[in-house]
Amino acid sequence: MNDSPFEDRLCAGRHLAKELACSELPPDGIVVALAPGGVPVGYEVANRLHLAFDVMAARRIAVPWQREITIGAVVGAEHVLDEELINTMGISACELAEIVPDEVESGARENALYHRHCAALDVCGRPVIVVDDGLATGDTMLAALRFIRRARPSLLVAAAPVGPLGAFARLQNEADRVVCVQSLQHFCTIGEHYRRYDLIGAVEIQKLLLASRRQWLRAKAFALPDDAPSHPSSSVRPNNAPQR
Repeated sequence: MNDSPFEDRLCAGRHLAKELACSELPPDGIVVALAPGGVPVGYEVANRLHLAFDVMAARRIAVPWQREITIGAVVGAEHVLDEELINTMGISACELAEIVPDEVESGARENALYHRHCAALDVCGRPVIVVDDGLATGDTMLAALRFIRRARPSLLVAAAPVGPLGAFARLQNEADRVVCVQSLQHFCTIGEHYRRYDLIGAVEIQKLLLASRRQWLRAKAFALPDDAPSHPSSSVRPNNAPQR
């Protein structure tokens, strides 16, 4: 694919699914999409590869007095900080000690909201593909990989449609595999690579998660032998992947 923009996140998910299909992933994998932006991408990946789907809140850490400047990211209880930018902005350790826990708590509330109708999946011992709609610095994906690694997945894959070469390179030692559609030398923002880059709300995230989970459970039920339970649930554990 050339460097022209994706039509939207679903289109990006289709392209990413093709790249992942070439990676010979195990059939029992879980796609974990970073919310909000990665959810439509991950939804399309999961459906096209016939994998289980889940979501996880990703929060940016911003300069308190200049919210448009990002200095790090939080996923679950894991955070990654841009120490050089923090020093440049003159942000103290005391200020960070207030900012980071607030974002962790906000992420936990978002995760509870997203999983209101679908329990989080247990990733222990399962292949996990972490999906976002793009990388900028790589901080968000890095935090997600470190957090999910604690739950001991059997394989950990980082996947995104687009991002700078440097951001993908940062992930090489954190993920077992790194998959992308476009890795670019010159990169500005993720949104510039999409013709439509709409905001994704909690209701849409809930709907996509529920729709994908129903499709996956239905397909899994059809694949079971005749004497097996018709509603498999051994892969699902309420609010456990892992505690946020």
